[in-house]
Amino acid sequence: MARGVKRALLGPVNLAAAGLGALGGAVFGSVSLFILGTAAYAALVAWDLSTPAFWRKVVGTDEPREELPRPREVFDEETRAALERVHRAREAIAEAADGAPSGASTTMVEMLGTLEEIDRRVGRLVSRSDDLSRYLAGIDEAALQREITALAARAKDSTDAETRKHYDEARAAREELQRNVHEISAARERLVASLTQIVATLEGVPAKLVKIRALDAQAADDASGDVGRELSDMNVELGAFEETMESLTTENA
Repeated sequence: MARGVKRALLGPVNLAAAGLGALGGAVFGSVSLFILGTAAYAALVAWDLSTPAFWRKVVGTDEPREELPRPREVFDEETRAALERVHRAREAIAEAADGAPSGASTTMVEMLGTLEEIDRRVGRLVSRSDDLSRYLAGIDEAALQREITALAARAKDSTDAETRKHYDEARAAREELQRNVHEISAARERLVASLTQIVATLEGVPAKLVKIRALDAQAADDASGDVGRELSDMNVELGAFEETMESLTTENA
């Protein structure tokens, strides 16, 4: 907030309006010109502080979102499709936020800040889902199951205890790999499901922002706050989900 106020007070256009008023008042000895310049400066500052586009610049949302990966870099088809929808939803949100009424500006700033954090979480979820998908793509589960079955059969048919022991140990190792693969597959599915939830939530935000345009200032601020809380709650859930995935990774390490 302090950064935004400072930026509005020191904006080149705003300062130019104040300077012209002061200069005109001094040159022509006109108090009216000085007052007019001061009023114009105050109006421009107030306009900046009430405009969502201005606050997006303050919090940096007009800059490229480096934390959000580019879809073409993603190997997994489902993950890539979810990421593409996140990109489109973010663009739609930015467009809808431009038309939000000034009464919603304060809560809009908080909402945009939450979206930036969600972007970072999405980037981490996409990266993890893609890594797991790349690993799973190199595993032939059907061949692994055939190998387990074959090793079990060899152990059963073996008449030598030492030979049977080696076959059993080999089978146990392949079964452990199979269990790990199943756990990795389940973790990857949870990641995709989480991304799907994010997409569904983000895609619903633009319509809510458009609806806010029809409300008066107080109602717009309240409605914008509801949207902000929904995103904040999702952000908290994503944080908890990330911690869960971290613990699973640690346990399987």
